[in-house]
Amino acid sequence: MRLAQLLDVIDHAAVTAEVRRRASAEVRALYRPMSTDEVAQELGITKPTVLKWMRAGLLREATASKDTGRLFDRDQVMGAKAVLLDTKLEGTVKQRAAALADCRERLGWSAAPEALRTFRVSLAQARAGETTPVSAEDLRHGRQLRTARLALASAPERKRVGPRS
Repeated sequence: MRLAQLLDVIDHAAVTAEVRRRASAEVRALYRPMSTDEVAQELGITKPTVLKWMRAGLLREATASKDTGRLFDRDQVMGAKAVLLDTKLEGTVKQRAAALADCRERLGWSAAPEALRTFRVSLAQARAGETTPVSAEDLRHGRQLRTARLALASAPERKRVGPRS
């Protein structure tokens, strides 16, 4: 919605050049990748948690990202924020644990929309009886990926020892 309003301002003949310039800058900001610090602030989590979630596949890096300066897709971060805001931790301990597990699952799918689309297509094909055999190698590889993702997600955050460099 905000993008459409900004584009209307840019295209409107009666606006001044300054207003048009500011609207253009806002449009560019909507598509600019976010730094690790910006993601942490936006999601209300720590920077190490952002990096941990990235390694676990819950947040997706932008294509322009480098090891020295991680960047994240703004749309995906905002999708993760929506998932976090939508998660209600109420009820018994068991219900809250289930809500957290569901939140983690939804975060993972929001980071991989193409995988979600493929998964949904596969489910539809399986329901229609259109199944194809899966090799034992593919199953083993999938199980290894899942084990690695779960290990990363459940690993405790490392504590810093000594002075920061």
